[in-house]
Amino acid sequence: MRFDDRDSSIRVLSGTWELCDAEVFRGRCITVDRDVPRLERMGFDDRLSSLRPVSRRDGRDNRRDDRYDNRRRP
Repeated sequence: MRFDDRDSSIRVLSGTWELCDAEVFRGRCITVDRDVPRLERMGFDDRLSSLRPVSRRDGRDNRRDDRYDNRRRP
């Protein structure tokens, strides 16, 4: 997914999501678990560059799952 720092809102259908202002889940990150109609209130208006699911239905944390970490490994 590409966001190119143009998004002003986000709709969450289920789960908890991590939103970051830099690519590959870096920079300033916040988590949301509901719709955010105005990202500016969270200081994220036109800044979203990457996002990933944080929690799954089984309660596990996706941030510790290598499938969601696409940074290059040494």
